[in-house]
Amino acid sequence: MRQLRTRFPEIPDRYYAQRVVALVEAGQLESEGNLNYMRFSEIRLPST
Repeated sequence: MRQLRTRFPEIPDRYYAQRVVALVEAGQLESEGNLNYMRFSEIRLPST
């Protein structure tokens, strides 16, 4: 996110957090913890 912040400063962190939630709901990512608090969650590619 730090690298993206310099490339796209107009996009807020919240956008990325919402995108992660959407990808988890679509089954494209797996998560553990509370996605409402990025500090207390983990994401990974789905295990096959």
